[in-house]
Amino acid sequence: MLKIDKNIERIVNTEEQNLKDIFNKIDEQTLKNSKKVLDSFHKHNLSSNDLYGTNGYGYNDIGRDKIDSIFADIFNAESGLVRNQFISGSHAITVVLQALLRPNDTLLSITGTPYDTLHEVIGIKDNNSSLISYGVNYKEIDLINNDFDYENIKKELNNNIKVIHIQRSRGYSTRESLDIKKIEKVIKLIKNMNKDLLKTLKNASENFNKYPAYSIENIQILSPIRKPIHDIICVGVNYSDHLKEIEGNKLMDKNNSKKPVYFSKRAIEIIGLGDKIKSRFDLDKYLDYEVELAIIIGKKGKDISVKKAKDYIFGYSIFNDISSRTIQKEHSQWYKGKSLDYYSAMGPCIVYKDDIKDIFNLEVKSILNEEVRQSSNTKYMIHDIYNLVSDISKGMTLEAGDIIATGTPGGVGMSFNPPKYMKSGDKIVCYIENIGELINFVE
Repeated sequence: MLKIDKNIERIVNTEEQNLKDIFNKIDEQTLKNSKKVLDSFHKHNLSSNDLYGTNGYGYNDIGRDKIDSIFADIFNAESGLVRNQFISGSHAITVVLQALLRPNDTLLSITGTPYDTLHEVIGIKDNNSSLISYGVNYKEIDLINNDFDYENIKKELNNNIKVIHIQRSRGYSTRESLDIKKIEKVIKLIKNMNKDLLKTLKNASENFNKYPAYSIENIQILSPIRKPIHDIICVGVNYSDHLKEIEGNKLMDKNNSKKPVYFSKRAIEIIGLGDKIKSRFDLDKYLDYEVELAIIIGKKGKDISVKKAKDYIFGYSIFNDISSRTIQKEHSQWYKGKSLDYYSAMGPCIVYKDDIKDIFNLEVKSILNEEVRQSSNTKYMIHDIYNLVSDISKGMTLEAGDIIATGTPGGVGMSFNPPKYMKSGDKIVCYIENIGELINFVE
């Protein structure tokens, strides 16, 4: 027989009494909700016939329409959409594609353009919720004389294809349905090519393992570009909150924000992750931080259109535009106050452009000695990165390796009252979502 301590029994009974009113309210609400559901059942004359399965295409599915209306009633909505099963073949294919594909993956159709019901799903017909709009790449290879184009399929299989779409039936086209033997043949081709690829990867892995590995604590991660080919192209006051906070510092006229503000920054050497900022407090004791998204140009270009700007970008990094504020204010140009040796930091790496899903929606932060100083998002830029690349390149050649620092958000040290600048021994962390952290120490 189970023995329960008398004290525990007494505590349980006491708490049940204390909670009695709460339990009663829950029971009352449950009863009201049940009545609401039953009333809606009666209102829409729901019967057992309405609960049978759908035919898959939505025709004459009276029960499905009733369930939609009932849910709308219960939740006081204008309308409802309730599906506890696949309603069509296109629905099933959509779920599979969305489950398998991620940004930068490629979907390849080797039977030409698929059913029109998949056009919006894939993005062949442009819309904001397609696979293409979420960063998935799409390619298609047409059939030749109602058979697969084997040579072009072989070529495309070497280009990082994630999913291959084969449509056997003709759909609404005039071609014949594909023979099973043809489908079997192309699947064997795909499998054999994948075997060769796996063998190559295995050999590469075995060769890689021959080389020694080092702990990250025992190596120094350098700046991804230590010696830039030109001065760094900088964009001033490109976040609205930063524009507001510097108006009182006489650094610029707020009306100038209609056009991008550019200045250059000399960097004899760009320091990287973990490096020390060799401060010159003897020249200026007001040492400030500025976290910025850095654009790394990938190829030579001039007069680049906004639409083509991405083609000229290699990737992105984090840049700390370290600044001497007194020197900056003493000169009509910002160049001197920005260009002291070791006052440029970038890292921890360059992330390739296609590995960032949405460059226009990234968190941007700076943290000084565990205190968050700047916290914003690239979506708050006044001039976005593609427009900046296009504008800078008008009449001016950009080359591979050029760095564009795209401006800093509000929260810099000089904006506080009193100002909160960096000092010797401080740790400054610059963070940008999907890129990482750039950490430096003030010496």
